[in-house]
Order: sequence, then structure tokens, then C-alpha cells
Amino acid sequence: MKNQIFYIGSLPFTDPHRALQFVKENSPELPFLPQLPKANPKETMVAQALRGMQLGEWNKECSVCFESFLKDFRQSERLKIQVAGPLTVAWFSSKTFAEVEKTWMRMWKGVRKQIADSGFNGKVWLQLDEPIWSQQQQLPAHYDEFVDFLTGDSSISVGLHSCASERPIPSTTLMEKASFFSFDYLRSAMTAEEKLLWRGWLKKDRTLVVGIIDQKRGCQWQQAFQSQPEKGRVWMSASCGLFAWNEEDVERLPKNDILEKIREVQK
Repeated sequence: MKNQIFYIGSLPFTDPHRALQFVKENSPELPFLPQLPKANPKETMVAQALRGMQLGEWNKECSVCFESFLKDFRQSERLKIQVAGPLTVAWFSSKTFAEVEKTWMRMWKGVRKQIADSGFNGKVWLQLDEPIWSQQQQLPAHYDEFVDFLTGDSSISVGLHSCASERPIPSTTLMEKASFFSFDYLRSAMTAEEKLLWRGWLKKDRTLVVGIIDQKRGCQWQQAFQSQPEKGRVWMSASCGLFAWNEEDVERLPKNDILEKIREVQK
């Protein structure tokens, strides 16, 4: 897969068909399930997970695009599903991680079965949205075991996303288990220590998503690597989902010269 724009998941559209068409046109190498909180109030990050945990699977109450997405992309080599992680769900629910973990896992098993029943046989990229995770709020000690259980399914690549302004540093064990990480680099540039850490990790053919695309200022490449690491994949993204953007800016995003500017910097 080429260096490209990575979509965190949420979009500002109210029409599911328009959202799915956007995915087809602009993210064919990694189709992602659009989350449309403006079209469905139950589709905000935590509400979606909580409803799914109640049901033990997803339906149109959880995701207005889910069924059509699986139908449209069942022949794809890979697809991405993003779900609020159990730490974030626990925090917003005033519960402990342990109280949420089992119910969350039951939901994911249901969703995984729905994906398999759709006829999709490719790789599932599972993005765990954990915006609560930061330097101040670390992951529970046994979160690594939780990810280890998820990665026991060889057809799943597990990654974590946090848009915390004070970026966390994953544990060594978590870095061994996760296939991709996504962080916000708009509010503070990548430090020398971070560059060293991620360059070493990327040599293991992993993916780092750098949140450096600003709605008004475009791509702030200087906030991340000044040159492309020799191995692995570094993809660009906004620091978080695009639900707060206006539709016109989102429609222009893939058509602007962000990637061309990045290539010029990397030469």
C-alpha cells in the first residue's frame, strides 16, 4: 500500500450513500466504515459502542452504513472498522476497565461474526479508539493481554488511536502486538525521542498514522518526520475524525496537493 491519507473514521455526511461513495473514491486501498454521528445520534463514538455492547452485535442503530459497507466491500483485500476501546467506554460510563472488557469482547465477537457472515475473507483492521489514553492516563496493566487476545485471530490487525494532545508512549509489549498506531501531531511536534522510537518500530513493517492535516492550514508535515523512514508505512491523517469538518472541506481533502507536497519534502 502506498503512502496515503488515513481516515480515522467519522465523516460529516448525513447521507450514508454519499459517505460510502466517498470511501470508494478516496480510500480504496483501505476501505473504512464511515461513522456518521450527524445522521445517527447513536453513532457517536461511545454511544455506538455502548449500544453494540447491549445488542452483542451491530445493526443500523449502531451504524447506518454497516450493512451496506460489508456488502460493498466484501471482495476487498482489507477493510477497517473503528470502535471505541474499552478504556474509553469505561471512563465515560464511570466503570472500571475490568467491568467493561468482557461485554466489549462479546460485542466484538458478534461484529466479527457479522463480518464473516457477509462473505468477507480479507484482513480486518480493527482500530481501537482510545482518546482517554495519554501521558497522564495510561492503559491498564492488562490492556496488553486484551490486545494479545484480539491478535490471536490472524485475520485481524489491531491498532490504537489517541488524539490526546499529550501523546502516550506505548509499552514495549503493546508495540510488539499492535500493527498500527495513530496519534495527534498538530498540537506538538514529534520529539527526537519519538522519531527514534518510531523509526525502529517501523522497520518491523508496521504503520504509523501521523495526525498532521489541519482543516485550515493543510498538511503540517514539519510536525512529524522530515523524511520518510526507510521501512514501514507512514500515513497522513487529521488529528481526529472529520465529523466536525464541513462537507466541502472533506470533499476537497483527497483532491488537494497534500501528498504531492509531502513527496517534495521527502526528496
